[in-house]
Amino acid sequence: NDAISHRMLRSLETLELNYSKKTDDAFFHTLSKWGIPSLKYLDLFGNGIGDSGMSSLAHALSKEATPLLETLMLGQNQIGDNGLKALSGSLSEIPNLKDFHIHQNQIGDDGMTALANVLSEGDIPKIPKLEHLCVAGNQIGERGMTAFSSSLSTGAIPNLRCLHISNNQICDGGLSALATAFTPN
Repeated sequence: NDAISHRMLRSLETLELNYSKKTDDAFFHTLSKWGIPSLKYLDLFGNGIGDSGMSSLAHALSKEATPLLETLMLGQNQIGDNGLKALSGSLSEIPNLKDFHIHQNQIGDDGMTALANVLSEGDIPKIPKLEHLCVAGNQIGERGMTAFSSSLSTGAIPNLRCLHISNNQICDGGLSALATAFTPN
């Protein structure tokens, strides 16, 4: 019965769909249409969402659909620069986001720069509650980390407590920019 399914979906707080391969456009359309207003934890690890799926997910994640979402897990999904670009603008639509994991994908400098640009737009932090960001195991280099570090120094993520950047291609220049971002004025 659709009414029962809809009622159950709307009361869900945790949804883990690891390696399910069920996270296609139909799933994202359902999420966008019905929303899961009580959802706090969404784990889509290892589903091969890719860049095209990220566009659909970005549309599905909004204040109306997932207003309480605190944790978004998108590791091992074959997400590249275009996927992170598609999602970056929507991250500000997730007002309670505290943990964002997009590790072990194919994100490089262009994706990280797009995220940095969105984060540093305007005077108000776009993801004010974000405490934990994991971008480990991607292809982020010096240019992407320098852009991200620049956005950090503007106060774009004021509550960031944990940053996972291991297993990328970050050189001394990117690490130096990051150190500068964390140095008090």
